[in-house]
Amino acid sequence: MKMSHCLCYLYNCVRIPLLKVISGFRFTSMCRQLISPLTKICVQSTGQINISGGIHTEPGVLLSAKNGGVLNIAQNVYINRNSMVVCRGSIEIGSGTTIGPNVMIYDHDHDMKNRGKMIVSSVVIGENTWIGAGSIILKGVTIGDNCVIAAGAVVSKDVPAGRVLYCKQNMCYKNLEENNESSNIDEE
Repeated sequence: MKMSHCLCYLYNCVRIPLLKVISGFRFTSMCRQLISPLTKICVQSTGQINISGGIHTEPGVLLSAKNGGVLNIAQNVYINRNSMVVCRGSIEIGSGTTIGPNVMIYDHDHDMKNRGKMIVSSVVIGENTWIGAGSIILKGVTIGDNCVIAAGAVVSKDVPAGRVLYCKQNMCYKNLEENNESSNIDEE
């Protein structure tokens, strides 16, 4: 085991029990964890975070459960730098899942008709799924087992098991002199 992993493990031997007490035992964690000291864990107003074991996070990760939200993370999950998992309802991340850097996962959205209210719908990410850098997983999505979500994808609908999701968005532009005309840039 690398020296940095040993130090991180020792740090978590103190941090995790403290998080359990501070959160009113709404944060549960089993086994050894490699949670970076620069990972922010927020458990607020009856939220709950459950980590089954073997999670590894990099600096800048945010794990948040608010307003009764329940975040369940299975074993052997890796979450890369600057990723956010924000839960107000239910988010489940299956075992063996790898989450790239700058990934955002939300189970809620703002209600535009009722300012200050949220629309909440569960997110389920299956086992052995790889979520590429900069992807955004939106509320109400189920991603099956053994999937790959390509870098930069915005996932707003379910992805069946064993699939690769990739998106190439059309780039639209218009000349500054033209008011209502737009064109697509040709694909190379």
